[in-house]
Amino acid sequence: MEKKELDKMEVVELGYRGYFILVSILLVCAVGIIGLLINHLKTNGIEIRELKEKVKQEEKECPNNSIPVYLTKEDLAATLFSNRLNNESTVSEFTIDKVTLEDTNKFMESGIYANKFENVDKNSIFAVIT
Repeated sequence: MEKKELDKMEVVELGYRGYFILVSILLVCAVGIIGLLINHLKTNGIEIRELKEKVKQEEKECPNNSIPVYLTKEDLAATLFSNRLNNESTVSEFTIDKVTLEDTNKFMESGIYANKFENVDKNSIFAVIT
């Protein structure tokens, strides 16, 4: 490498070896980035295949081509409440701010609200909706 002075500035000429080293470094970096991208795409491809297989399995298990829906108890209570209000002509607009689940034991035979509702069992859901 040769050094030349040019008005208090130093210019370094790389020459063939310098360019070779620079290009080699860039190629190594590019190969590394491409390798990371390929690995990322493979990982995502595996996850997507697993999800597709899970959906196919669930479709086989569900009768009448129905689609399984996973709701929390709070979501279920809010949905049932919304459906009931939507069917009433006296309510035109509403919002649900909060859904709080109540202990089902309060509504069973020995609970404080016993005999207030029919067909109460351990699978019943009681919610306070504001």
